[in-house]
This record gives sequence, C-alpha cells and structure tokens, in this order.
Amino acid sequence: MPSINFSMAPQYPQVDVWGEAAENALRSEPDIALVRCRQLLELLVHAIEQRHGIRHSGRKPKLFERLDNLGARVPPEIARRMSRVRQDANSALHVEDLNAVGPRAWEVAARRAIETMAKAWAWFMDTPHAHITLPHARSVPDKVFEIADRDLDVAERLVEDERNEVAAERLLSKLSPNRLIRKGVPHHAVELLELRVDSIRLAMGNHQGLLPAPLNVARSRRAVATGHSRYADEVVHYHNRYAVGLLNRLQAEEALQAVGQLEEWRSSRAEFAPDPLANLQIRDWQRGALLGTKGQALCFLAHERRDPSLVDQALAAFAAARDYLEEPADLRRQDVYRLHALIEKGRLGGTLNAEELAVLDARIEHAPIEAIGEHWTPEIFAIAVALKSGWAVDRKVTWAGRLSHQLDAVWRRREPLEHPYELVAGSLLLVHPPSAPRLLASLQATADNGGLIGWIASCYIADHAGRPAPTPPDTLSPWWDRVDRQVRALDNVPYNYA
Repeated sequence: MPSINFSMAPQYPQVDVWGEAAENALRSEPDIALVRCRQLLELLVHAIEQRHGIRHSGRKPKLFERLDNLGARVPPEIARRMSRVRQDANSALHVEDLNAVGPRAWEVAARRAIETMAKAWAWFMDTPHAHITLPHARSVPDKVFEIADRDLDVAERLVEDERNEVAAERLLSKLSPNRLIRKGVPHHAVELLELRVDSIRLAMGNHQGLLPAPLNVARSRRAVATGHSRYADEVVHYHNRYAVGLLNRLQAEEALQAVGQLEEWRSSRAEFAPDPLANLQIRDWQRGALLGTKGQALCFLAHERRDPSLVDQALAAFAAARDYLEEPADLRRQDVYRLHALIEKGRLGGTLNAEELAVLDARIEHAPIEAIGEHWTPEIFAIAVALKSGWAVDRKVTWAGRLSHQLDAVWRRREPLEHPYELVAGSLLLVHPPSAPRLLASLQATADNGGLIGWIASCYIADHAGRPAPTPPDTLSPWWDRVDRQVRALDNVPYNYA
C-alpha cells in the first residue's frame, strides 16, 4: 500500500517504503518511526550531495557535519528541522543506562519527524505538498499541547540564536496553564510547559546578568517521576541554566553543587534513596553542557582563590565535555570556555605550554570578524575571547581597527551594551587606543545602566584610567569581601566576564 505522505519520489523507491513504515509505526512504536525518519534523512542528504556534486575524501564525515556542509543549498527552516530529526532519532536509538524509557515517550518527536521529512522530500522533488496526513487523528488536548510546545521551541530559538528577548517574552506570556487545563491537557504536561517557560526565562536572565529565581525542585521531582525522557531532558536543562545563573552572583561553589546534585540524583540507589530523581537520565549532549558549566565554575573559583591548579581541572572538564558533544555550536562554545581558562591560567601564574600559546595565537589570528555586523551572532563570543587573548598575553591584534570601524554603528544602536558586547568594547579599548572616545561613551552608557553588565563595563573604564575597580552591585558583596581589591581593576574580574 503506498505511503500517505511519501509518494512524491518514484525514482527513490525507499522513500515510499520507509515513509509508510514510519507512518504505520507512529502509534505503536514511535521510536522505530524515528529510526525510519533518520533513514529518510540520510537518503535525502545523499541525494542532495549527488545533485550538487559533493564528494567526501578521506574520513567520511558524520551526518551532522554533512548537514552543516549543505549550507545554503537547503532552505534554512528545512535545514533546521532536518537537524532536529537527526537529534531526536539519535536520542531514541541510544540506550545510555538501565533506566531507558519505553517507546511511547517518542510519539511527539516521531510525529514531528514524519512531517519534517515529508516536507523536505517534497521540497527536494519540487512537488507541491498537501497538508500532512498522519494516521489516528490527535485529540484536542494533544493539539493544544503541541501548539504551545511549538511556541516554546520558537521562543527558545529567539533567545539562544537571536537574543531577541522581547519577541520571546511575547510567546512565553501567551502560555496560560489554566486555559491548557480547561482544554484537557494533563497536569503533568502543563507542568512540563511551565518548566520550559521558567527554563527559557532563566536563559534570558543569564544573558542579561540577572539573578536566577529559586529552583522549583518539587516540580522537577514530579517531572522525572513521569518516566518520560522528554521531561528528564527539560529538568536537566533547567537545572544547568540555574547553575549558570549562580555564576552571575559569582557563587562558584554553589554552581558546582547545583551541577553535582544532578549526578547525585542519577547515581542514588533506589533502595537507599527512594526518590524519583534517582532514575534521572542525563543524555550525552546534556552531560557535555553540564561539564562546560562545571568548568566555568572552576575557573571562577580559581580566580577567587588565586589557584591555577583549579584551572587545570576546568580545562579537563572542557576537554571531557567535547567527548559528549557533536553539534558544531556546542563544540565552539567549549572552545571559547577553554580559551578563557587558558588566559586565566596565565594571569594566575600558571605556565602555558607551547601548544596552549599556539591555541591563543591561532584564535587571535583567525578571529571570525567577517561574521560581525549589526545583527547579533554567536560569533561575537569568539571575537570577545580573541580580543581578551590579545591584551592578556600581550599579542598585537592586527584587525582591531577594522573591527572597531565595523562596529561603529552597533555601539550607537545597542547602548547600553548587552552581553557580550560590553566585553568586545572593553577589550577593544585596551588593544586599540584610537577607538577610545567612541568606546568610552558606549561603556559609560552601559555602566550607568547598572547591574552586573554595567559593573563589568565600569571595570574596563577604571582599568583604562588606572583607577581601582568600583564597588560591584550588592548581590556580589559576599564575593567582593573575599577578593584582593589592591590589584588592577580588571584583575578583580574573572576572565569569563572580563
């Protein structure tokens, strides 16, 4: 019997075969449906590569690398959704411990994957595609949940990929738990959506240097107790973001405890600790993210205690994180963390070996300044750490003047500066003195705005003027009482911030 949604590619007969198999498995074995969708994805990647004459020599790249290499050959929205299919199928396929969830936990992801692959193949075949028809129509509560969940997916991208907090907050504010309950959405599903909202708001606050709201641990326990892997994923994400928020108060030890608590929950034996969090699953990509947060906390603690050996522990955490990650953006993030750690190690008197110095030199020489313009891009973090590397290890930054010119319009449009633009402006102030008048004006506007980011901006101004660091916000008072205020202004700030 032909597939309902995959009959558009007769020259690729497996499309119809695997598409029908995915549709038939959707209700009974949605994890198997995801595997079929991944096969459809790999076949489509092969077909696109063949159409454009893309060949691979030497080591065959992984699927995520091949997707990344397709670039503009695939419409951005289709490319993003294809990447999501790969991630969901990987999660469904791999069993990471003895607490694996049942197949029904993957139904929402499988439904989304079937829809994605049907539309992607229709695009490839240049075939107008009708509305996707999936077997066994969803109930009204299912539809209501999926619409709300999809809105939160969009909000997540607006926060993480575009830093558009205003548009994200509009979507977050739409979610009404009472309305969802009236529509029949189960309480545990409503709590999952509330957990996502709080998690996204944590990320927004972290980007702005704000303090995190207290954790709702009771809700996390209830979410994990459902046994759904999706719920556990969101719990880990939420708690990791909370740990990052603690670093906005320079509470490094507390952040380490928050990350370590997840491991304690996971390793608890049920007979000694009858707690639903004892069955918490932590997936590889989440373990990598947690190790990255742990490494950052160790760097903050190293700065506070003036102990370069803690930086070595942080570097080991960042290296271990890479073993669990495969997304290019996640790997680049760990690279930036590592560079901060190397700079911190040198500042604290640790010896950088030839390989570590070469890493810093390479970052300075090959900074992606061509990616920087008026619109926010994650590459701004790579620029910030390259500039910091220049002034921290006394290397000439040959492109600093060109970057300052590129960003001249940005300073005016973004005052007060958002994170990490205050780091870029401050570091440019130190490595490119001709830009000082324009940069000082932007940094002063940021300092006048107050808060953590304003204080960091004021530290750059003070350092430039040879003055001691100003008193930080009250939230940092416990940390401020423990640091040496007699050093230069920027030496009072961890390099993850400075």
